[in-house]
Amino acid sequence: MRQMLTIAETSAQVEARIVEAHAEIEEADRENFTRRVALLIESLNSTAIDVTKLLSNDVTDSDWNAYLKGDRGVFTRRAVRLLDAGEAREILRHYNNDPEFGDQVNRYVHDFEGMLRNVLATRAGSALGVTLLSSDMGKLYVALAQAIERLRA
Repeated sequence: MRQMLTIAETSAQVEARIVEAHAEIEEADRENFTRRVALLIESLNSTAIDVTKLLSNDVTDSDWNAYLKGDRGVFTRRAVRLLDAGEAREILRHYNNDPEFGDQVNRYVHDFEGMLRNVLATRAGSALGVTLLSSDMGKLYVALAQAIERLRA
C-alpha cells in the first residue's frame, strides 16, 4: 500500500513538473515571438522611411521630430497617405526603373510577409493577422504589393 502511495505521489510530482515545463516553454516562445515581431516592425518602419523619401522628396522637419521623439510609424502613415489607387502604375514604373526603390519595396514586402507568417503560426494568428493587415503597415504592404503585382494572381 505504501509503495502504491509513493508511486502515486511521484506520478503527481512528475505530472506537475511536466505542466510547469510546458508553461516555461510557452512563455519562452511568447518572448521569442515578441522579440522577432518587434525587430520586424522596426525594420518595416525603417524601410518605410526610405520608401517615403523615394515617393516624396519633401520630408518635413516635423515628421523627423516626431520620429526622433518615438513615433516610429510616422513615415509609414505618411507613405500610406502618399499612395492612392491611381498611383499604382507610377509605383510600378518607379519600381522597375529605380533599383534603390525596388530594393526598398522588396525589403518591405519581404519583411511584412515574414512577420505575417510568424503571426499566423500562433494560436490567435488569424485575429492578429487581420489587425496587422488593417494597420498602416499593412495598408502600405498591400498598396506596394498590389502596385508591383505581387498580390495579383
